[in-house]
Amino acid sequence: MVRRLLASFGIGSARVDTLLTSRTLRPGERLEGIVHLRGGQAEQRVSGIYLDLMTHVEHDDRLSAHRVARFDLEEDVRLGAGQEAEVLFSFVLPPYTPSTLAPDPRRTARSQVWLRTGLAVAWGLDPQDSDPLEVLPLPAVEVVLEGVRQAGFRLEGVRNATQLMLQGAWLSLPLPVLQTFSFVPTGGYQGRLDKLELTLSALGEELEFVLQLDRSTSGLGGLISDIRDTDESVQRLRFPADLAEPALVRQGLEEALEQGGV
Repeated sequence: MVRRLLASFGIGSARVDTLLTSRTLRPGERLEGIVHLRGGQAEQRVSGIYLDLMTHVEHDDRLSAHRVARFDLEEDVRLGAGQEAEVLFSFVLPPYTPSTLAPDPRRTARSQVWLRTGLAVAWGLDPQDSDPLEVLPLPAVEVVLEGVRQAGFRLEGVRNATQLMLQGAWLSLPLPVLQTFSFVPTGGYQGRLDKLELTLSALGEELEFVLQLDRSTSGLGGLISDIRDTDESVQRLRFPADLAEPALVRQGLEEALEQGGV
């Protein structure tokens, strides 16, 4: 009875350890592995196993853990004291999973992604395990980043959010997680722009990005985005999901900047 009571407080309770086939993958690829269970000092019933895909999101300059997706394993396991069990899993990484790109090594937490495994146990604290992932961008997103580089910009930072700040107000967009890529000019746009930000805002047959400009002369007043279709100078950037030519991105970006008066 004492051991059961202690297990309910997480002392000597069941343990969980997740072993992944691969920690490096892209959205749309399959994440596979094994959940290893080990019973504690007393018999416990595991009524469910859940896998949470986690990242950090930023709001008002604060980072917090955010669940991107949850995958439930319909398992009902009764673990005897010290007993071991294994459960296989396989699921597709959602297309909106943010990448773990971190051009600034001091700010890797901003784009971290990890898999959190938990057990649902009766009358007790849920045992958990955490495994970091390396998520590469979608191939078309990589092409977009290369096209922006060719236009004379260097990737400076990456951050995630659930809402986007536009014209002084928070705006929700279709994707559950929004990833913003920040660039600084290295070529002809130096002195005309301080920063350029691209936020992936929609996925499907096309990739859609919201482009925001921090002008050297007018601060954050220059936004290029037709989210609200209220200004002829406001527009979004759209590229096909099978985009393969960075030159198309460079051309589209340069045209957008020209329309924005840069």
